[in-house]
Amino acid sequence: MKRTVTLFCGLGMLTLPGTVLAQESYLPPEENARERHGGVFDNGARDPNQPELVVPGGMSASIGGGVRGFMEESARDTVDSFGVWEGRLVYGTRRTLGVEAGYTGALGGVDALGLDDNARLLSNSVEGALRLHLLAGMWQPYLLAGAGWQRYTITSEDYNTSSLVDNDDQVVFPLGVGLSMRYEGFLADARGVYRPTLAADLIPAAGSDMATWTGSLSAGAEF
Repeated sequence: MKRTVTLFCGLGMLTLPGTVLAQESYLPPEENARERHGGVFDNGARDPNQPELVVPGGMSASIGGGVRGFMEESARDTVDSFGVWEGRLVYGTRRTLGVEAGYTGALGGVDALGLDDNARLLSNSVEGALRLHLLAGMWQPYLLAGAGWQRYTITSEDYNTSSLVDNDDQVVFPLGVGLSMRYEGFLADARGVYRPTLAADLIPAAGSDMATWTGSLSAGAEF
């Protein structure tokens, strides 16, 4: 009888540490799922891609630069490719739909009969757009569509007897695709944008077809 009691006690002592460890490592199902799958739309996710944001839904600010060119051949024959600089504010970085407001400046060489050889074409524009965020996480592809105002100005010229006008105001419709990378509040963004126009008469040979393409990179912060 004593041997039987001793045997059972020994087995109990051997299994006790395993039971304690199992209890300590056990997580409720919802905690376990959060540990494994913490997504960017889950406010409780322990994820470096989901920092403690100041603005509900997420907001970002960024600056950057790139290159722009005209789509229409006669416009490309007159104006060189532009260097671009831009600034952007986005609201809703952690939501499926977001909105953005941005400023874009561009400067390129311009060549026309009767125009000073030192002339440059300066562009300033402000735009607003809706964004559709396709994925959540560190990498976020998105689509954008919007509208804005743009002004072209011929600068650095002493004379202009060409057919080009000195100033031209246009309505633009930015349509683009982009990819954002977010990590612990840092933001990097790459995008390509096509901009058809209305009311363009800067270059008579091009008519109102002053559509452009732009490729740009930017960096900033999410908060």
